[in-house]
Amino acid sequence: MTKEEAEAKYKEYLDGHISNVNEALGVISQLGIPFVDEHLEELKDIAKDHDKSKWDEPEWTAYLHHFYPTNDEEAMMSEEFETACRHHIKNNKHHWDYWVDDENNLIDDIDEEEYKLYAVERCCDWLAMANQQEEAPSAWYNANKAYMIMPDYGFSLTDEIFNAIPEDIKLSYVGTRGDKDEVQELDEDLYLNRGVVQKLGKRVKKSKTSNTIEIDTQMTNHDKQLDEKYLTEITAAQIKQKSKNEDPERIARSRKVKTTYLGMSKFGILNFKTTSQSRNGHHYQTLEFKNMKYFEDIIKSGRDITPDDIKKAIKEQDINVWCTDESFTYWAWGHLAYIDDFLYIDDRVPDLKKRIQAPKINNVRLNGGSCKHVISMLDYMMNSMVLKSVANDMNKYLAGKQEDKYTKQSDETKSQKDQVANWGWDEVEDCLGMDKMQILRDISKSLQIVPSAGMEDIVADFVGEALPPDQQGLRRQVTDVVVELIKDEEGK
Repeated sequence: MTKEEAEAKYKEYLDGHISNVNEALGVISQLGIPFVDEHLEELKDIAKDHDKSKWDEPEWTAYLHHFYPTNDEEAMMSEEFETACRHHIKNNKHHWDYWVDDENNLIDDIDEEEYKLYAVERCCDWLAMANQQEEAPSAWYNANKAYMIMPDYGFSLTDEIFNAIPEDIKLSYVGTRGDKDEVQELDEDLYLNRGVVQKLGKRVKKSKTSNTIEIDTQMTNHDKQLDEKYLTEITAAQIKQKSKNEDPERIARSRKVKTTYLGMSKFGILNFKTTSQSRNGHHYQTLEFKNMKYFEDIIKSGRDITPDDIKKAIKEQDINVWCTDESFTYWAWGHLAYIDDFLYIDDRVPDLKKRIQAPKINNVRLNGGSCKHVISMLDYMMNSMVLKSVANDMNKYLAGKQEDKYTKQSDETKSQKDQVANWGWDEVEDCLGMDKMQILRDISKSLQIVPSAGMEDIVADFVGEALPPDQQGLRRQVTDVVVELIKDEEGK
């Protein structure tokens, strides 16, 4: 595809989508919704300028290259596309993210009438996109509304509109950005909302059964090929060396982010969090040692696993990795991890089909070893304190013991712990300094992002970060209470 062809295709898409938005307003105006009827002329003016900022920089080039990369130029780097998305959201009031600050709270002093005007435009946008994706009008909204942050009147008006729209409605333009079979259509709201992006990965056109069969068949054939090639185990050093040789820029980028160890899940998987320029400010990674017998033999010999044992395993043992960064899926590193047999595969990990298939747009040369977040994680693991923490967790995991940091406690602390067992949501909210809905929303997002960790692990991490320093001794008790309260909510 030449540059001229790419620009023509993107212009065609923008014109078609904007036409659909205006057509969608015509549909919504016939539903008899009082607010729409009272403000129809204002809404028409707003719809005419829908996505106007996409025709100018910094959005035009980033979107063009991301969805329509030409033969003679690389697709836009994900960071530049994120910058364009962020610019678009903060300059277009029809995105719900426009009205939310960096702490995921609604901004102050929102004018209700103004908000509703752009909420209607947002519904027109979603209706247009549903039509282009050939989906039911309310399917995407209903599947993802739990992740959105809107005032109550915003949800009420949106529900009123989508409840009234006929499910068989058709608009004039049908088409997605880029190659429909290869590029996942990501709304700007979702691109910067990792929890929703992960959920979107499960939406496939084929039935769940046929898709699973296709993946299982591909993986079985792949395993046979590995056996035929006698592929050797790949280590962290080999992953990093491949990036140093083929993609040194990735190494440089990895030094600009910061990784934190979150602990070991009940499945024996190490969980990490690395900073990012994304809206949520971080991505999650997992690392699995494939040869657990190496550690089991150490325990059987009568000694504990040491930091040096972990260090040796990182350097020499076969590992699996995974990262929530979209580039891990769409920029070839997930595919590289698959073909070289170091991709962490779990049926709870979304986008598996995309990860194991070779990319046809981004990084088609398969340069590099992995994304910058995984590289940062592998460097970070060699830190002496991290090695010590991992060794302790591995010893407890293999011994089947639970951590107990608070064996020496005062009578006052013991009394507090006894009281925590009887807490309800009111006491939990006071202790953690946030309301029930925020607690549920944040834990739900983390469960979507780190599917390899169980709910207890996620809640423990969440509670540990939220508890004030003088209350850390209550961490386990508060965690247990929050887990039970969440289970009660799920049972309602």
